[in-house]
Amino acid sequence: MSSNQKDNCEHDGIKLVEKIPGDLVGTKEIKLKVKSYAGYASKNGNNLFCWFFEAQKCLEPDKAGDFPLLIWLNGGPGASSMAGCLLENSPYLIQANEAGTVAENPYAWNKETHIMYWDNPVDSEDELSDQFYEALQVFFKTFPVYRSCPLFITGESYGGKYIPAISEKIMERNQELRDKKDEAKIINLKGLAIGNPWMDPVLQTKMRLEVGFSLGFLDTKQYNTLIDQYNLLPELVNKQLWREAFDLNQKVKNELIACGGGHRYL
Repeated sequence: MSSNQKDNCEHDGIKLVEKIPGDLVGTKEIKLKVKSYAGYASKNGNNLFCWFFEAQKCLEPDKAGDFPLLIWLNGGPGASSMAGCLLENSPYLIQANEAGTVAENPYAWNKETHIMYWDNPVDSEDELSDQFYEALQVFFKTFPVYRSCPLFITGESYGGKYIPAISEKIMERNQELRDKKDEAKIINLKGLAIGNPWMDPVLQTKMRLEVGFSLGFLDTKQYNTLIDQYNLLPELVNKQLWREAFDLNQKVKNELIACGGGHRYL
C-alpha cells in the first residue's frame, strides 16, 4: 500500500513481530516460531508495507546473509500481497472455516529461504519501481544482515508487470552505484520468477488458443471460430477501448474452457 506524508522522511518503521491473531474473530493469539518483521519502509513521502519471515533453517544470526531472500508480489493492480502471504505460501495461513483460524503451513516457502511480502503501490510502473527500490534500500539499511542475501523477486498475475519493472530498476541503480564506487548499497539481485504472469494480454490471449488447440481442447472448427473472435482484440486495445477488450478477452477464455470440458489450467 502507498500513502503520502507532508515531510520528506526516512525511518525504520519496520518492527519485530512476536505474535499475531490466531483467528479473524480475535479469540486467540499465535506466538511466532520464526523471526519476523513488519511495518512501513518510508522515504520521500511514500510508505510501502512489508512483512518479512526469516528462513526456518537460519539458526545462527551471523549466517542470515547466506540464505536466499525471496520477495513475493501479488497482482492487481492494487491487489494486496497479504493475500499471497496469508492464503498461499507464508508460514501461517488463514484456514477456510467460519472463524478464519490461522494455522502453520507445512509447505511454507520460508523453510529454507527468507521471504518478504510487499504491498504494491498503485502508481505507474515507472513510479512504483522507484518507490519499491527506495523502500527496499530502507529495509536493508534497517536490517543490513540481509543485504548480502541472493535476492529473487517472485509473484503472480499482474506481477508480470511489476516484477520486470522493479528488477530493471534495481539493475540500473546497481550500475549507477558501481560507477560511483558506492558498492556497499548494491542490491544482490540474482533472478526473478513469475507464475501465471499478465504481461502482454494480446499475445497471451492468442497463445491460450494456440496451446488449447495443440492440447486437443479445441478442434479445428472451434479454433478457427475463436481466432476470428480474437482478431478483434488488437484493434480494441489499440483504440484503448478497455472495457470492450476485457469483455472480449473473458468471452474467448470462457469459450475455450467450455470447449475443453471446463478444465481450468490454461
